[in-house]
Amino acid sequence: MRVAVATVAAFSLFQGLNAAPAKLEARQNTRHDLQSGACTKYTLIFARGTAEPAGNLGSVGTPFAAALAAALGGGLSVQGVDYGASAQGAIAGGDPAGTQAMVNWVNAACSDTKIILGGYSQGAQLVHNSVTALAQAQANKIHAIVTFGDPKKSEAYGKGLQAKSMTYCHAGDTICAVTCAPTNYMCLIQNMQVQPPHTTYPQDVATAAAWVKSIVG
Repeated sequence: MRVAVATVAAFSLFQGLNAAPAKLEARQNTRHDLQSGACTKYTLIFARGTAEPAGNLGSVGTPFAAALAAALGGGLSVQGVDYGASAQGAIAGGDPAGTQAMVNWVNAACSDTKIILGGYSQGAQLVHNSVTALAQAQANKIHAIVTFGDPKKSEAYGKGLQAKSMTYCHAGDTICAVTCAPTNYMCLIQNMQVQPPHTTYPQDVATAAAWVKSIVG
């Protein structure tokens, strides 16, 4: 009993000590440029992965946005997708509310911007779902697609966007390397267990940003 009480007390203290850093991290990992009506040459719309820390860009989206800004030399707006990012959403093939939020941001972006659509893990599922849901006229605003650890990497994009897409899937990452039928829930659940390679995609952001630059000009 004493051990349990001590553990709870220690956990509470740890939470208290980390409250401020957590809030700071959330601010650093959050971008809402389109909320202010920004209309720049380029716009990155990015969705984080399942259960990532607070903020709408996550562990991959934040460094990718920075690398992309450096590669493009300015003129980049960044909009993260706010959604629940729950395990249930991932099992379902991507959170429906998150998909709609991404679609809404594509629709809201000005017609003069070149949209780069991106996502990590479940966020990549949202990218696929959003392309499917978008009207062709809105899909035409998308000039590049980049996904990391994509559970749907074997699914081609429609609306003329496949040739404008790039995906990164590391060896040993069962989230993206194993294909499960949509109704094979046991396969889906088993392969949702995150292996170390699934957390290594920040190492690809500079390469991904260089690829985007070669596509969007």
